[in-house]
Amino acid sequence: MKVLVPGTRSATLPVSLDIAKANSNIEHDDSDDLLGLLLEAAIAEAENYTGRSLRSATGVKVGVEEFVREMQLPHYPVASIASVSYKSATGDDVVMPPSNYELVTDEESSTLYFVDEDFPETKQGLSLPITITYSVGYSDSDFPADIKKGILLIFSHNELYREDMPLKFNRSSRVALRPYRR
Repeated sequence: MKVLVPGTRSATLPVSLDIAKANSNIEHDDSDDLLGLLLEAAIAEAENYTGRSLRSATGVKVGVEEFVREMQLPHYPVASIASVSYKSATGDDVVMPPSNYELVTDEESSTLYFVDEDFPETKQGLSLPITITYSVGYSDSDFPADIKKGILLIFSHNELYREDMPLKFNRSSRVALRPYRR
């Protein structure tokens, strides 16, 4: 399985700049551009540590070599499957009906299960004849508070130590994020 298109990420951040500034007792707007970069870096660091998609994205596409009964998708959490398509043996683009598969997302993974085990024949000679398109990320209502806390801790740490960061990493953010690590 290979990510073909990373998707279009939402402009909405899981933690707003206003909340991050309030958490760090920053009352001025002079450095908002820099602080915005630090916030995006904190979110990216939390995504890398947890292995989760913290910003929602649509149109994520992965390519797959062959059909199997269950496929664990590389992103988490997967919000919905937009389509499963493949190149048929004759080279036609075919979209599989949604009734042929089911998305199951639990606390650790997002898995696509295929209902029928008689899979269609795909075009020979293509390295990735199957494409799965989906949306990832948390909704505002189900975004874990501990992950927000971890992002705020990373942001505050990076804002405080802009130049000479101590070698010791901010352990508090890791403690907040550890239960969500994949």
